[in-house]
Amino acid sequence: MKIFSGSSNKPLAERTAKELGIEVSPLEISVFPDGERRIRVVDKVVDEKVVVLQSTSTPPDQNYMELFFIIDALIRSGASEITAVVPYLGYERQDHIFRDGEAVSLEVIAQTLQRVGADKLVAFDLHSIKVPELFTIPVLHLSALDLFADKIREIVSRQSRFSNDVLSSSALRSSSRLDEFSDASTPASRWTSGLGARSPAATLMKTSSRGKTPRAFDTVVNHKPARNASASVAGGSSIINRQSFVLVSPDMGGIRRIKMLSESLDNMPYATIEKNRDLQTGDISDSSMEGDVSGKTAIIVDDMISTGRTIVAAEKILLKNGAKKIFVFATHAVFSENAKELLENLEAEKVFVTDTIFIPKDKHFSKLEIISVSKVIAEGLKNF
Repeated sequence: MKIFSGSSNKPLAERTAKELGIEVSPLEISVFPDGERRIRVVDKVVDEKVVVLQSTSTPPDQNYMELFFIIDALIRSGASEITAVVPYLGYERQDHIFRDGEAVSLEVIAQTLQRVGADKLVAFDLHSIKVPELFTIPVLHLSALDLFADKIREIVSRQSRFSNDVLSSSALRSSSRLDEFSDASTPASRWTSGLGARSPAATLMKTSSRGKTPRAFDTVVNHKPARNASASVAGGSSIINRQSFVLVSPDMGGIRRIKMLSESLDNMPYATIEKNRDLQTGDISDSSMEGDVSGKTAIIVDDMISTGRTIVAAEKILLKNGAKKIFVFATHAVFSENAKELLENLEAEKVFVTDTIFIPKDKHFSKLEIISVSKVIAEGLKNF
């Protein structure tokens, strides 16, 4: 197997090649002054199975044309089988007619990709599970959900450890105070003198007129041992974990995705947001939510972040409904228009995305964390 890379995401191609134990084969990609591209295959590929990795993100038309030319050059150079790895499949949101008179743009892309000679297609987290039906060649539909599940387990574990530390510290302080005031060596005058409202002893041992347990004991009596609170999500969630986290789909189209992730996280609870979007402008006019997020850490999961407006709208409704903390996960970091500024100003703790799309430094921001899909692609190619 040989792997080639277009111009759109060379770092991902190099990471994938490393996972496969090979190097990226060279291509000559020249650009004329008018923007036309000229492709030449340098390696010998006669009777070789080859892979071409090219994300068709911004600018999608240019990246698609380059991909088509690379495939054509490989065919003319004698390659026996060509697998197009398109981690982000541009035009995937235009997979059917939304309004009269529109083209089905993704169908045109599918027909062209097949016509120029691609034998197989590998893509990530497609916008709709019906997208592969537009192709007549085999399609391997990979997902970043397992990567997200691992990261979410880390977040749950970290937050649980923090909660346990707080509980243990609180219990230790209360226990120390009880020991101090119940110590036999403590003078009797300590119990009887100065029992005004500001006396620690009075505050500690205060009971109701009906003789109920002192309120200070609640810290010790009502909490389970700390060791049970940090159980991982995968291996049987603790009560604290089950009650403290909720997955969130920012639109109704992501319900299937969120259910799959929930199952892999020991049936973590989930909520869904229904948004009303203008099909012409893309503006979101209104949103409503199903599910309970009050006092919980909400984890938004989507297939992509384009302008960032969907995530902003989702965060607003989550905060309005009492979410305590928010994390954001999305496979494809399209980051168009002023997405960087919108995401940077979120109240969310972190924004996790993958490297299906190359993110230049000028689109990075402090809350951004990038997870690589290279290993998933490599494993997929070995069995495809």
